Amino acid sequence: MNCKPGDIAVIVGGDVPENLGGLLSVLRPATPGRWVCMSLQCLFMAYEDGTSQRYRVGEEVHCADRNLRPLRDGPGEDETLQWCPLPIKELA
Repeated sequence: MNCKPGDIAVIVGGDVPENLGGLLSVLRPATPGRWVCMSLQCLFMAYEDGTSQRYRVGEEVHCADRNLRPLRDGPGEDETLQWCPLPIKELA
């Protein structure tokens, strides 16, 4: 799992390109591999039956963990570190 409850996460995948880069607050597990999140901006969700729904700020949405990346403080590992090392402070 990428996220945990309490994380702010950015949407990095899914069926609605307009949502890419959108922010969510991760609340609790929904089902294995999915989270109940609170939308931090207006989002559009597409469903397997072909329907879609607009969510306003503060509404609960369900999102697959694979489509989210947490934003966390600290020097933790993220995808950027796979191609760019941590910066090193130069001595003056």
